[in-house]
Amino acid sequence: MVDAGTVNAIINGMQNLAGTHPYLILGVVFVILSFASRSRALKLTFGILAAFAFMKELSLFDAFVNLLKSIPPLLQDIANAFKGVF
Repeated sequence: MVDAGTVNAIINGMQNLAGTHPYLILGVVFVILSFASRSRALKLTFGILAAFAFMKELSLFDAFVNLLKSIPPLLQDIANAFKGVF
């Protein structure tokens, strides 16, 4: 059995970590919620939110957004390349 002192130490450690890395803790919370939910849609939603939180923590979110912004011009260039073929 876990005593109250251990639980308080874990909570204090999580609070300190949340102060320095808020998106990491948010991602962990979303992962826990994803595991705890029974609905497939909620699992997927919390999983996607966790992925976004981890990307934000690792400074990959801006790169992901820039990648998404570069897709429409790329598709336009591909469509223009095959314009005379079809």
